[in-house]
Amino acid sequence: MRDLQPMIEELVMRGADDWVMAAEVAWIAESIGEARCADPIRELSIALIRRVLENELMEIGEVGDGGFFEWGLPIDEAVERADRAWRDLDRVPNLGDVCWLENTEKGARLAEQIFEQRTYGGER
Repeated sequence: MRDLQPMIEELVMRGADDWVMAAEVAWIAESIGEARCADPIRELSIALIRRVLENELMEIGEVGDGGFFEWGLPIDEAVERADRAWRDLDRVPNLGDVCWLENTEKGARLAEQIFEQRTYGGER
């Protein structure tokens, strides 16, 4: 399996500014993960979603009037729900399709560390 860390870092960096939609996860899988077709993009994206949930870097849910609403499901069920919704699309997601991700406090701290490393080379 390819190294997910650069993709995870990109995902939490994007989550530092806003909620992250499944379409952005797909873009990361394609651009950084070099997945080239719909199924590999979905498979890599779902693996990324699972990893950020397992590492408690992000929460999964949906966005509606009033903000982000976490699904509140165990990780396996949340990942299955996202995978099923993605498969039902039979294409790469667009705006608002499948799910949204939000950084946890742990994810926000990681994003801040990555930003500092990229900006200052880890030194001040």
